[in-house]
Amino acid sequence: IAVPAIFILSGTQAGEGCVIERTETDGAIRALDGSSVCVANHFETSLDAAGQGWRARPIDSAGRVRAARALGEESFATPFAWFKSPIANKNSRLVFSADAAAGTLRLIGTAGPKPVTAEFRLG
Repeated sequence: IAVPAIFILSGTQAGEGCVIERTETDGAIRALDGSSVCVANHFETSLDAAGQGWRARPIDSAGRVRAARALGEESFATPFAWFKSPIANKNSRLVFSADAAAGTLRLIGTAGPKPVTAEFRLG
């Protein structure tokens, strides 16, 4: 790959999923954490300290991922109700929620914490 990236893989069965963190020359895999897969904009494996040009993106990436991991199933009853601070911030541009088992994807474009596009739905 040409630049550092984070890939999210989610299976259709319980326990299937992982996060792949990649730099141009190295990679690491994080196993499924609980029943969902979520990331913010920073590496959480040994690549985080590799000094290979990757850095956490503002604002409070670690705080955003902690907040995302704390969400319960009820948080998703209303689409994007969970998209609030600290997950939402002035740098937010794209928000999505996907369920591989159900075959659904929901996506909105944002200007910071404010939705600015219609919701795209698949499935």
